Amino acid sequence: MANVPFTPLFARVLLKREKVDKIGSIILPDTATGKYNPEEGILIAIGHTVDDLVKDLIGKKVMFAKYSGAWLKIKDEEYFMCQEEDLLGVIYE
Repeated sequence: MANVPFTPLFARVLLKREKVDKIGSIILPDTATGKYNPEEGILIAIGHTVDDLVKDLIGKKVMFAKYSGAWLKIKDEEYFMCQEEDLLGVIYE
């Protein structure tokens, strides 16, 4: 797990958002990218009841539902926490 002073409880996961809000020098607001577009992030921590399949995804880039969880600020860094079933898939680049 990443060096974050926070551990999710139960079947929750903690993600570091991969922010993609620029195309060249154009900044795209959330309203321009669409309300239902999923977000991308790096899975960095998991709760103790998370499925074994998800445990193997720590450190990988995943897609998650945009409005499925809560944004947290931990030591001046922003993270996103949601239930494991809110993960939509793994991104392989």
